[in-house]
Amino acid sequence: MIGEKVGVTKLPSGARFRQVQNPNRTSLALLLLLAGCHWQCSGTIASSASSDSADSSGSAESSGSKGDGSADNAATFPSVTGPNDPEPEGRPPTAYALNVPMTVKEVAGVGSTHFPVSVVVPLERGTYLDTSGFYVANAQGYAVPAQFEVLNHNFMTDNSIRHLLVHFQPDVEAFKGSGGTSTYYLRDKGTNPAPTAPVQVTDEASAITLDSGVVKIRVEKKPFRITTPSGPLQAILHDQDNQPVRSFDAPNITIKLEERGPMRAVLRAEAPADMVNDKIRHGWAMRIYVYAGKPYVKVDYQLQNSVNTVVYSRPLYFESLALSLETNQTATPQSVRADLSPLDQLPNSFDPLAQDLNPVSAGSVQVIIRHFWEMWPNGIAVDANGKIDVELFPAWSARVYNNQVSPTGLYWLHDMQHVVKEVLFNFGTATPKVLSDLAKTFQFHPVAVLPVAWYAKTQVTLDMGGTFPATSRLAVADIRKPDYTTYSEYSGPASRLGFANFGIDLQRKTDPRTAGGWPPSSSRFFLTENPGDYYRAQDMAMGELNVMPEWMAEYDYAKDFARLGLTENPYAGSTWRKFTGNYDLPTGYIQGTGVDSRPRDDQHGWFYNVEEAYWMTGNPWIRDWYEFIGQYRRTRVNQKDPFPDMSGRAIGHALAHALQASRVTEDKELHLLVGKYLRDYVGPHLAKPSGGLLPTAVFQLGYLTHAMLSYLGDLPEPDADVVNMIRQCVEWNVRQGNFAYNLDGTWRSDGSGFPFGDAQAWYGRNFDDAAALDHLMTYQRSGLAGGDRPYVDLTQWSGDYSGRISAPVLKQLSGG
Repeated sequence: MIGEKVGVTKLPSGARFRQVQNPNRTSLALLLLLAGCHWQCSGTIASSASSDSADSSGSAESSGSKGDGSADNAATFPSVTGPNDPEPEGRPPTAYALNVPMTVKEVAGVGSTHFPVSVVVPLERGTYLDTSGFYVANAQGYAVPAQFEVLNHNFMTDNSIRHLLVHFQPDVEAFKGSGGTSTYYLRDKGTNPAPTAPVQVTDEASAITLDSGVVKIRVEKKPFRITTPSGPLQAILHDQDNQPVRSFDAPNITIKLEERGPMRAVLRAEAPADMVNDKIRHGWAMRIYVYAGKPYVKVDYQLQNSVNTVVYSRPLYFESLALSLETNQTATPQSVRADLSPLDQLPNSFDPLAQDLNPVSAGSVQVIIRHFWEMWPNGIAVDANGKIDVELFPAWSARVYNNQVSPTGLYWLHDMQHVVKEVLFNFGTATPKVLSDLAKTFQFHPVAVLPVAWYAKTQVTLDMGGTFPATSRLAVADIRKPDYTTYSEYSGPASRLGFANFGIDLQRKTDPRTAGGWPPSSSRFFLTENPGDYYRAQDMAMGELNVMPEWMAEYDYAKDFARLGLTENPYAGSTWRKFTGNYDLPTGYIQGTGVDSRPRDDQHGWFYNVEEAYWMTGNPWIRDWYEFIGQYRRTRVNQKDPFPDMSGRAIGHALAHALQASRVTEDKELHLLVGKYLRDYVGPHLAKPSGGLLPTAVFQLGYLTHAMLSYLGDLPEPDADVVNMIRQCVEWNVRQGNFAYNLDGTWRSDGSGFPFGDAQAWYGRNFDDAAALDHLMTYQRSGLAGGDRPYVDLTQWSGDYSGRISAPVLKQLSGG
């Protein structure tokens, strides 16, 4: 159970996956490892034993200290031997095998004492089966209270832990242009001490109580009600006719205790949207977070419009939505507002980071909204009776459409759009300075980072089998906060803000098929160890989930597909609803409102960065989305699209998306369905004498083979049929394709062909194909047949979509 420990167990050393020397039977983990940064031999694979380049002691030597992301010089982890005896009282045993540095970097500039921090730590395959015995040590070697949860397992192999989610409360000084760091260590073979005031959870038939040791939150089950130390909390939406609709009065509310450990407890509740008398009743989900010894409680509220009881739905219109806390305490009326309208009067230099974050108080409770300016409009108001309205969609504003606040005065969520906002309630008394610092820290909490070399050692975090070629931090400035001026290349900073814009590429929001570009990646954070890149990654991921109409609550493929028929068809379509070839959806928009975002189609299904962001945070909203995606993508893997797009990029992106969901949710069936799809549909499609996947623009083969490598990377041994498909693609490209875009008979290389570089490097190195490697190197150096070089440098990888496999291969070939 999450948050409950049942004993650390290490697999025996022989449990690592070692296969015979025949390349066709060598484990893909080994193939990818050899294609990454741990070269153990040259030419063909010489020995399966090389897969264990570092043992479980945690003191691996790997390469790279140039600061350019290359794998050239030695990098080590701290010694695994502990301090000399005699040990101070309370210090855990020194005979630990695991010693992963977790450097906590302060971001807000105010310092942090015991603010809750979470970090995702990858673990090598075949090392740990459960969580007891793990502990966190401070720089002096003393254990500090922590909570450990399994984020995911190596579910296709030995079910060992793949990513561990660690919650603890570090101390870190203020960052003032330098400093602002504290180092802690994840270790094993010790005792995890309990916090002074551990979270207590009482789950009874009628109610659940979450007790931090300072505050208690009581959640009654039927009827659903939330009681705080300052009074009852409600969520009230005023509909299109300005009639109040109480969220918590919805039928069929589900409640789940997701975490109940000593450091934090998390409760999730949800009521899906429905159609009542031809009118949409809003859906919602919320999470309540309680932290050990803390007076504050975090509440995430997600507004949902994804009715699954009808085949075709429409926008959800409403006047306002607020979380309302009735304190019944005399208070001075006050309010704060984040209102950026009208947009056309704002300077492009508007900086949300320069704006005040003002908590609002009523008696003994204070309230803060995260991303107060970034996800405007937001507001907090208190009346004379101490009633606090946390205005997540305030009545005094409306949704922006066509660069102006809608004259209807309404908000709307598109069909299949969900939006989540985060709120912190602090119960008790606090000085203005303490509250101001808390607001800044809630906005930008400290970020725990791991050494780049740890991702290279573990080789499990990214797709394509976890291949991670860099072993040293990229030589860049220490950036703690994100730079909002870079969040879109199409509009000024002010236009990038708002709940319907923040974090998303504005051009592809409105038209995902826009020409040019390639999939964004968030893996730069793993290379820079910079909180600024961490926050950028989270904003991009949540932007995808909040802005794009790509979600349906409680969708189940087996139960719902025959009726609902969700599909990405058609190309550049306006919805993922059922497509029969003759509709023009979405419908139901009133004058002054309309469509301003469209879901991605398979040819532009660029979701890779969302999974990468999940392996930084374990954000449960991302997991929720992937639970839907795992069901949704069964349409493709069962070949149930009414008009399936069989282009290489459409297949590649769709299958990669399905594989992301399988890893996040541990959906073994889905992973196997991807393999079956490749064998049943892609293999024959490749081999067609005409009208198949060959010939094709080579960048499309890059996306397709990326998915193939990701599928293979989670298997205990290769799927020979899929390996053969990669071989077919590489041999055709070397023989004829030349990384070309235009199939005009000249077969001149094009800069867009670079996504295929990783597959060609992987195949050429692991199967000792010198012609394939020479062909790739010529493309990189000068182009082929008088054509262009790649748009990106395939000898370098700095966190981009491409280059993780090609960079070390080409560097070695060039003597770099």
